[in-house]
Amino acid sequence: EPMTVNGQRMFYKSTNQLSQKRDLKPLYDTLETLDFEISNKASSQHHARVTSALLYLSMNGIDECHNLVTPLSWPSYTSFGGPTISNSPASQNACYAHALVHRREGQNVGEFGTGWNNSNFWFGQTGKHRQNFPLIANYAYDVVYKTDTKYKQN
Repeated sequence: EPMTVNGQRMFYKSTNQLSQKRDLKPLYDTLETLDFEISNKASSQHHARVTSALLYLSMNGIDECHNLVTPLSWPSYTSFGGPTISNSPASQNACYAHALVHRREGQNVGEFGTGWNNSNFWFGQTGKHRQNFPLIANYAYDVVYKTDTKYKQN
C-alpha cells in the first residue's frame, strides 16, 4: 500500500510576521543563544545561517528556514527573506536546504507551483550535493525495505 505524504503549508511571510501561536517560541529563544560564528568572516556567518535554517526546519520551522536560506540562494530581494546575499560560499548548501523546504511543502501550492515541483528546481542548483543523492536513496531504500517488517521483501 502506498505511503500517504502530506506537505506542510508555507505562509511566505517574514519571520516577524508569522503567527506567534505556533509552538516555535522556545526554538527561537534557543537558536538566538547559539553562537555558530567562530569568526567574523562572511563565509562562517553564511554557513552558520544555513545551519540555523536547518535546525528550524528540523523543528517544523519551514518558513523560518526558507527566510534564512532564500537570500543566499535567490538572486533578488524577497519580502520574506530580504535582500540577496551574492556570491556566498554557502550558496550550494543554502540551495540544498531550500530544496528540502519545498520538498516538505509537498503538494501545497506556493510561489512557483507545488512544493514538489519547486524542490526539483532547487535540487538542480545544489552542485556538489547531487553526487550524494543516489547514496541517500539507496540508504533510504535499505532502511525501509530491509529493516521495517511492514515493508520487508522476501
